[in-house]
Amino acid sequence: MFTSFHVFFPIDPCALKADGKYVTRDIYQYMQCTNHVSTYVKCVSQYFDPNSTSCVDYKQLSKDSFCQDRPNSNYINPWNCHKFINCTDGNKHISNCSTPNLVYDPISDLCQPSDEILCKQINGKHRNI
Repeated sequence: MFTSFHVFFPIDPCALKADGKYVTRDIYQYMQCTNHVSTYVKCVSQYFDPNSTSCVDYKQLSKDSFCQDRPNSNYINPWNCHKFINCTDGNKHISNCSTPNLVYDPISDLCQPSDEILCKQINGKHRNI
C-alpha cells in the first residue's frame, strides 16, 4: 500500500532527472519522477530499497550494507531517530543529534525538537518523543 503526495519547490527536483524512482533522505519514502515532475511516495510499513528501487520489508534492512547504493548524503537512522547516518562513497558514519531531545529531520537535514518531528524506528515504534 502506498500513499503519495506532491511537494512543490521553486524548481522541481525532477526537472533534470529521467523518469524513475529516486532515494530521499527519508528512507520511508522515495521520489517518483515522471515527465520531470516529482511525486513523493511513502512506503507504508516498509522502507525504500535503492538497490531494488522498491519498498521492501524492514527485515531486509542491514546496518552493514545501509549505505550500499545510496547517494552521498545524510539519512534517517531507522534504528535510532536521535542519530542520523551519513553515507559517503558507500561508507557509513553515524552521528548523534547534539542533545537527547532532538531527532533528525530529513526535510531540513537538521536535528529538530522531538515535539515537532515524528520519530519512526524499525522496531515498530512510531512516536513523538
